[in-house]
Amino acid sequence: MSLKLKIIFILFLISLSLAFYLVSISERVFVANENENVIIEIDSFKEDEQSDITKIDEQLVDTVQTDESESLNLEQEKERGNDESLEINNELEMLDILFNVPFTPQAPYAEWNDPVHQDGCEEAASLMAVSWARGEKLNQAKAKNEIVAASDYQKENFGEYRDASAEDTVKRIIQGYFKYENAKVKLDININDIIFELANGNIIILPMDGQKLNNLYYTPPGPVRHMIVVIGYDEEKKEFITNDPGTKRGESYRYSEDVLYNAIRDYSTGYHELIKKQEKTMIVVKPE
Repeated sequence: MSLKLKIIFILFLISLSLAFYLVSISERVFVANENENVIIEIDSFKEDEQSDITKIDEQLVDTVQTDESESLNLEQEKERGNDESLEINNELEMLDILFNVPFTPQAPYAEWNDPVHQDGCEEAASLMAVSWARGEKLNQAKAKNEIVAASDYQKENFGEYRDASAEDTVKRIIQGYFKYENAKVKLDININDIIFELANGNIIILPMDGQKLNNLYYTPPGPVRHMIVVIGYDEEKKEFITNDPGTKRGESYRYSEDVLYNAIRDYSTGYHELIKKQEKTMIVVKPE
């Protein structure tokens, strides 16, 4: 083969090798580009997936917050319901307390000039309270007989029937004459103590300075030593409801709580003994 042909053949091989080399590089570049595209697509997918996950998380957070909000609203509704229930209960507690206690004045037949009946408020108050506690009824004849008999019992056993203190009213009249034990004296009381006993189903006998009650039906100026029975309480009007034996109009007679409380004053046993101090005392009578 001539030299010229050899040179041409060598150049051809070089060109062919170069061609193959270029083709190989091109394929690698294409594959690289495709891989890059795949990586970019994968990254893009990951970003989209992360965005979706973030959205899902946000939705879950919103759902949880909504549930918490709804739960809070339910709790608030429950609290509101409890408050309304409390208000209803308070309204129920504010209803009148009133016991059906039989009434008699201390002078059932208007014998106000008779000394026994003039000073018969302790006996009459005790009679009303014990009759209620035992579920017994009263009429004029029975009331008169019991008041006189209770006075005679005290005179025979203690030498005096007039002006019995709260303590002696319990010992001598309620427990002594009527033989009823479920009564006791409480000292240093306030208005709430009276209401508390009424709310617990008991009635009250109070020793009073009758002149401070300003009862229009008393013979002026009213009794200095007196006893009444508290049979109820009106929360709305702030009034105590009483059976006051000092007048025939004393059944369910009302006194404002301040007037009644200011007039409470115990006194010593014995006819018109000197009252040295103002003691706030009450007799609590419980039903059988």
